[in-house]
Amino acid sequence: MLEFKSNNFYSDTAGMNTNFTKNILFGSMMLAFTACGSGNFNSEVAPTVGSPNQGSSLPSISFPGEAPSGTVTDFKLTCEEARFIHFINIYRKSKSLNALNVSKNGVIAGRWHAQDMINKNYFDHTEPDGRAFYQRTASFGYSAHAENIAAGTYTGNDVFCQWQNSPGHNTNMLGNHSSTGIGLATGGGKYGAYWSSNFGGPAPDEIAPPLTLDAGCVLPTELLNCR
Repeated sequence: MLEFKSNNFYSDTAGMNTNFTKNILFGSMMLAFTACGSGNFNSEVAPTVGSPNQGSSLPSISFPGEAPSGTVTDFKLTCEEARFIHFINIYRKSKSLNALNVSKNGVIAGRWHAQDMINKNYFDHTEPDGRAFYQRTASFGYSAHAENIAAGTYTGNDVFCQWQNSPGHNTNMLGNHSSTGIGLATGGGKYGAYWSSNFGGPAPDEIAPPLTLDAGCVLPTELLNCR
């Protein structure tokens, strides 16, 4: 189990005049960062977006993108991505909330963001050239109104516990969402592993179960005890 503390070490203001604060989490073995978007929390937040359509009133920014490939039926998650999805849906069920469908385009957007943070060595909801999280997800065909990011942890259970134990991230995981995307990238950057999870409304590109084809993957069936 991760032992961590929160340390406010950075603050800034951007986007829609929303105050930002980054939290730093110290894992038992390595430094781990976590941040969330879509609310005024005591953690890093991206510009508050009340609904997926609110971002349309902001200036449009064009960026090179990555077109989704493959069909929904043959598009699957990695084992750790799938384990995180199972954990969050078990958690939401324990709170009498709906399960989240997994959007293919949301996953592609999350993976792209996680890999981009490795490639460009940054940790933020906003890309170095200024594109915000809801603009990024929209460019991949997914309308997101919240986002969590993390770095330094490699497993679905560890990142779930990081986010559950942080009030802002936990609020995002239990928010009024219908769908989600999750992306994990490893093998580079300052922290070795990066996660990006976005949340949105109904999505037509739901990934059908089984979420992963990894034969050795053990998917959780019980709520994870993160305390």
